[in-house]
Amino acid sequence: MSFRGGLGELLNAMEAKIKSSPNSKIYYSQESPTLSSIRKKYPNSKIILSCGLESSLKLLSSGFPVFKRYEKLCKTLGVVTVTRFGNQPLLGKKSGFGILFPSDSGFRTLGVLLNSSIFSGRVSKGHYSETFIFGGALDQEIVKFKEKEIINVLEEDRKK
Repeated sequence: MSFRGGLGELLNAMEAKIKSSPNSKIYYSQESPTLSSIRKKYPNSKIILSCGLESSLKLLSSGFPVFKRYEKLCKTLGVVTVTRFGNQPLLGKKSGFGILFPSDSGFRTLGVLLNSSIFSGRVSKGHYSETFIFGGALDQEIVKFKEKEIINVLEEDRKK
């Protein structure tokens, strides 16, 4: 499934729905509360939270001690995605969904999605869109790079 305006279209629709629902609120950049504090504040409400792994474990372990042991074991790894637009397709006249690169292949990128081939109408004729994915367990340093450094890595990989 894809949205004509990309993932942002879905997020905007979700935000509009929540904002238009009575007694619903969106909280941004909040510290993880405890489960008991949420239940106390909203005693008769169904509570739905959207948060990352670390925040979920912290929240759940406050009410269910069994989750405490996973807080140090389960950590997410940073990933960097860069969407590049240009007038030369990565694969020339070939098309496809994308490419995954083995760790010993000489590429720093983990993979590339060929957006122009996957989603029609995302770019105008003669232009191409590709999303490069970096990071993860084998390249944790790239998340600390400056934008220019990441672009240089991307362009070097793209030349190969």
